[in-house]
Amino acid sequence: MNPQTPTNEIDLAITGMTCDGCANALTRALSRVDGVTRVAVDFAAGRAHVAGSANTDRLVAAVEKAGYGATRASDGAR
Repeated sequence: MNPQTPTNEIDLAITGMTCDGCANALTRALSRVDGVTRVAVDFAAGRAHVAGSANTDRLVAAVEKAGYGATRASDGAR
């Protein structure tokens, strides 16, 4: 018996990243949030793509705790 867990795909606009090390730190921070199954941080684009059941507020809180800023990226902006 494997209950289905809803999967969200959330894109975050990240501020404060200055290098690939920052992207690696954010990847680790976001990966630790309960419910996250996949994280991809793009330093050059200033974005993070997160998959799993975690909600946006928890993801933004994790980014802020790591010392960066985050908002949910608008769907049309890339």
